[in-house]
Amino acid sequence: MIRPLRTLLLAGSALACTFGALAGTATTGPATPDSSDLATVAARSGYVRTGRDDEVERLCKAYAERWPARVRCVVFGRSPENRPRRAQCSA
Repeated sequence: MIRPLRTLLLAGSALACTFGALAGTATTGPATPDSSDLATVAARSGYVRTGRDDEVERLCKAYAERWPARVRCVVFGRSPENRPRRAQCSA
């Protein structure tokens, strides 16, 4: 029980920090036509659906490419299925 809870808390904290930091920098970077690609499955569905691991992989890479001086994507552990658990570090 502790391990899933710890993973959930770490992932939630990473997302909260990332979106908080990016919200403040969204207007300072150049606008790109593919900015909608940075939206989550949840945001695009009106919070009816939830994204999966493939979304984390895609968005982690996309945010780091969009804001290279402010965002980096790191692996902080592995799931029981040996999939990488990712977090975003934002400044």
